[in-house]
Formats: sequence, C-alpha cells, structure tokens
Amino acid sequence: MNANNVDLDAKTLRALSSPNRLFILQLLKLRSMNLTNLSRMLGLPKSSTYKNLTILIKSGLVIKEPTNNKWRYYKLTPKGAMLFSDKSKMFIISDNISKNSVRFTLEPNSIHTSSKDPSSSE
Repeated sequence: MNANNVDLDAKTLRALSSPNRLFILQLLKLRSMNLTNLSRMLGLPKSSTYKNLTILIKSGLVIKEPTNNKWRYYKLTPKGAMLFSDKSKMFIISDNISKNSVRFTLEPNSIHTSSKDPSSSE
C-alpha cells in the first residue's frame, strides 16, 4: 500500500461485502466507539457486532485502541481511514458479475449497492 492506494485483498473485500460492516466503518470514521455504542447504533446484538468487528480487525481496517479502562474502543486503521476519506473513490467493475455478486461504488458519504447484475437472468 502506498500513500494513494489501498490493497484490496480477499480479506478486505470480504470485510467490505457486508452492509453492517460498511456501516461500522462509516461510524468509526466519525469517532472511536466501543462495542455497546456500535451495537446500539446498528440495532444488532453485541455478539453479532463483535463478530463483524473481528472480521474488520482481521482485514486490517479496524484496530482496538489501547486503553487503561475496562472499555475497549475501536477505530479505523490508516488503511480503513483511507478507504473512507473525503477524497476516496472506489470502483469495483467486472465483466463477469454472477447473480450472487455485489457491485458497489463507494464515494464520500454515499454507498450504492446492487445485489444483482441487471443483465443477469435467473
């Protein structure tokens, strides 16, 4: 990864494939948060939120902030911050999109998703 590019390996792409994880990343762009706050904002149980955070941590997009208290706060890594910076634009385009694939465009403050390629038939 250089100063202007983010490597999108399989773990990163998997992390970005969930609307809940994208929402977590958008929330962490605003500020560091703990599990309870993220869980409430997502409307999900803490166990589901924690599972999503674990995937984001393994992908290198989120880290646990070291603290001296019992609360664990999560924040974006430089890689995660770069994906969600105001200058970032990410396009994933393929000529071979299956009906189960997701094509998305990520621009500042907007996420557009499509669960199917419009030209595919079932």
